[in-house]
Amino acid sequence: MILDQFGRPIPPSTPNTSEPSTPEFVLISEKRQPPPEPNTRKIRRITWRVIEVAGILIGLLWAIVQFRQEMVVEPSVEYDPSDPFSQRFSIVNNGPFAIHDVHYACAVTYMKLIPPLNIPTGRWTSVMLPVAPHLPILGWKDKASTDCDFIARFAPSLSIIHAEIVVFYHRSLWPEEQHRSWKFSAKRDSDGKFLWDFGSNDLGIFDESNQNIIIVIPFNGECAPFDVEGVWDDIKRLGMLAHKTGHKSVISTMISCGLTTKP
Repeated sequence: MILDQFGRPIPPSTPNTSEPSTPEFVLISEKRQPPPEPNTRKIRRITWRVIEVAGILIGLLWAIVQFRQEMVVEPSVEYDPSDPFSQRFSIVNNGPFAIHDVHYACAVTYMKLIPPLNIPTGRWTSVMLPVAPHLPILGWKDKASTDCDFIARFAPSLSIIHAEIVVFYHRSLWPEEQHRSWKFSAKRDSDGKFLWDFGSNDLGIFDESNQNIIIVIPFNGECAPFDVEGVWDDIKRLGMLAHKTGHKSVISTMISCGLTTKP
């Protein structure tokens, strides 16, 4: 025990167990931007809304443009089975939209005559191109008809034939001309009647080809006046489309008229 100078005991000293004080740090926060003015927030909200609506409208417009036009070409049930080209093919617009500036071509890809008649065959296709005016509009469920004038003259002598009908048209909101093709085949049965069927394995006029020859034969089945420049434009467009798929085009200068001449 330790005493002080007066004889009193001196208590033992206790160690300082408290942690040393740490310096205080003051965090300086980043300078905050002032909240936007009410008008600025309103303008931003309206701008984003306009962008959203515009995106929806563009999407709907694109979907409409891309929607497939439903059409069908078929031989009429009223055709004379003894004469395969006496009845025209029907072009039917099943919608959903009207089509404009409608015209067509009839391609004969194969033809066999009853013996002893015969015609040369090979890598060539006769494309009958009418000089009749284009149909301005073909509405939903409307019908138009076609024929193949010059080839119809072989009808009584035909044994087998393969044909392709190509329909050209314009759609609203679509600047370029569209086209679709339908292939058919027919043969004469033992009773002398022609039976048509859908489909053919022959090369179409716009199918990829290794220089198949396309003979374009304009015709004037109704012997009516026609626009020479318009017919020439149709021939050029058809030839250019065929050329893109490898075909060579030969243009006939003959304009047949009527169905009275027989081979």
